[in-house]
Amino acid sequence: MNRKTVIGCIIAAAAVIVIGIILFVALGNPKVSTDGYVFAGAISLNTETNENTQKELTSDDADRLFAILDGKETTRCTDTSSYDMNKSFVLDGVDGEEMFCLAKDGTSNILVYNQSTYITLNDDEWETINNLYKKYAG
Repeated sequence: MNRKTVIGCIIAAAAVIVIGIILFVALGNPKVSTDGYVFAGAISLNTETNENTQKELTSDDADRLFAILDGKETTRCTDTSSYDMNKSFVLDGVDGEEMFCLAKDGTSNILVYNQSTYITLNDDEWETINNLYKKYAG
């Protein structure tokens, strides 16, 4: 290999790395946006009928849920089996529906179902989410 080829390869590799770093910093991890959602419901499994039931949150409780979820940074989820679709919240709005599934193990992670990503809540947020879920879905 001649010297010009080696230098060209090094410059190309450096350019790719710099572009990758700029894109990572600029874009970061996607964030949850609750803009456009007008409905929030809690989903639970009815053990008698083995069917999901959904109860609508009041406007105040929906706003509380939206405030907690909005702007949360998401992380790619490689194992969605640790989340429970039968224990979740559903948001519905102009752009469609999004489901937020609670973790089966009781940790403060919530799966953003359609995106296969998850968010992590702090202790206060998790307590509020848990209380909202218990209030509507027991």
